[in-house]
Amino acid sequence: MKKEIENLTTSIFEKVPKQYFKNASNKGSLERFNYQMKDRLGIMHQKYALVYLPYGYDHDDKETKYNILYLMHGAMGSPEVWFGGLNARTDLKNILDQMIENDDIEPLIVVTPSYYIHGMQGMDQENQMTDDFQDEFRNYLMPLIEDKYHTFAEDISKANLIASRDHRAFGGYSMGSVTTWHAFVKNLEYIKYFMPMAADSWDYEMMGGLNHGYETAEILVNAVKSRGYMPDDFYIFTSVGDKDFTHQHVEGLVKGLNAFPDTFIFTNDFKYGNIQFEEAPGFYHDYPYGNHFIFRSLKKFFKCKKESIHMDTKVILDMNGVEIKATLNQTESAQALVKKLPYKIGVSRATDDICGVAVGTLPENKDETVNTWKLGEIGWFGGWFTILLDHEEKFTKMPDIMIIGKIDDEDLSKAKALSGSINLTIRKA
Repeated sequence: MKKEIENLTTSIFEKVPKQYFKNASNKGSLERFNYQMKDRLGIMHQKYALVYLPYGYDHDDKETKYNILYLMHGAMGSPEVWFGGLNARTDLKNILDQMIENDDIEPLIVVTPSYYIHGMQGMDQENQMTDDFQDEFRNYLMPLIEDKYHTFAEDISKANLIASRDHRAFGGYSMGSVTTWHAFVKNLEYIKYFMPMAADSWDYEMMGGLNHGYETAEILVNAVKSRGYMPDDFYIFTSVGDKDFTHQHVEGLVKGLNAFPDTFIFTNDFKYGNIQFEEAPGFYHDYPYGNHFIFRSLKKFFKCKKESIHMDTKVILDMNGVEIKATLNQTESAQALVKKLPYKIGVSRATDDICGVAVGTLPENKDETVNTWKLGEIGWFGGWFTILLDHEEKFTKMPDIMIIGKIDDEDLSKAKALSGSINLTIRKA
């Protein structure tokens, strides 16, 4: 079990940088949002949520649209848990301000509601309330919030709320994670990104991941297939500490989800899959740990487009006089290699690939690593330059690897025909 889970996790967990806990130069703001909702018995209730608005948000500017995250607390929590009230007595506001200021993510709105109506009433009732909240979210909270604030929903009709799901995320910690998995089952058509932290899905039974991960996963698979969705129609970033008492529950669910690779594709890069699982070393079960999970997740969900300033680069791989067309991608590693062109290296044909010890080093951004290697892809692995040419099926579950480019499909046969020692020169096409 442990070995199987290790194959699905990110090998290096990135904590929030220390400076992100300090005040940013450009600070967002917090507001209280009051609303009414009707419970499943038809009784009306007054409720509220806190709303984080990024620096520069203007209520009168209806042209600028924002991504939105709905972020749920855990058992015995409240809308104040994540931000510590309107005075922001916790670290999350500083972290969000810093992430936006440093172009880690696009500016976004964060809403912290509560699934409680009458307070905590026992774990059976907790599960029922987190499930009941799905109707509240769909029929009251989401449309009321997005009627007031400037999200990508053109209006609050069902059709336009569904149409804007690419810009909407839902996350939560502990029982908030249970709420998030319920949201996946009940409200997937409205939400594209899911951030369950430190708890499994209780859609099959309470703590179902512990002993019934497969059966729980079947319910989640059905939520996808019953709506006609494909693997690229949703993304999940799920996290737990290795010292957390929910660790085994989450691992059991992850193992269950991995039994359905046609629906849940584990990855370190959402270009190649739709679910990422991270275990944080030394993390127990407490909200401050959730800040690190939120930091990691948002960088995957709403990464700032300002970072995408590079273009793919067409190159020629000259291998012992055989010219092979290829493309270097936009990763930091690939762009650093472009600056070194023409680049010369000695490589050899091996059973599965062409590889050689790299000359010099390249920067490696772990957010850009993947765990699947495909035919023709050019990799930069721990000081080795390599190109996969055969037996792709052997490389579907790799540790963090950096793909920097790909040979053109029509030239793949040229590369496969090479043998022995090869003098490789990479130059711009």
